[in-house]
Amino acid sequence: VTLEAFSVSIVFIGMALTVFGMQPFIVRMMGHLPSTVHQECAYFSDTIPVLSIIGGAEIAAHVLDVRWFMTVPLKIAGALLYVSLFVSLRSDGVASHYRLMVL
Repeated sequence: VTLEAFSVSIVFIGMALTVFGMQPFIVRMMGHLPSTVHQECAYFSDTIPVLSIIGGAEIAAHVLDVRWFMTVPLKIAGALLYVSLFVSLRSDGVASHYRLMVL
C-alpha cells in the first residue's frame, strides 16, 4: 500500500506541475493579464490542464499497479485541482463549466 500511495502521489505531483506550469496561468499568478504580456496571443485555453488531469488519473488507474481505492482520491484531487485553477485564476470561457463536468 505504501508503494501504491507513493506512485499515486508522484502522478498527482506531475499533474499539478503540468497544470500550474503553463505560461498563461503563471502570468496570471504573477498578477498580469496574459493578453497584455503576449499581444500576439489573444486566447488561452485550459484544455492542456484538463487533459493532463484526465491523463494522469487514467495512467494511475490503467498503467500503474494501483488498486481502485487509491485512484479515487486522485480523481477527486484532480477535479479539485481544476476547480482551484478555475476559481482562483478566473479561467476564461463558457467551456470551463463543461470541462469541469467531464472531470
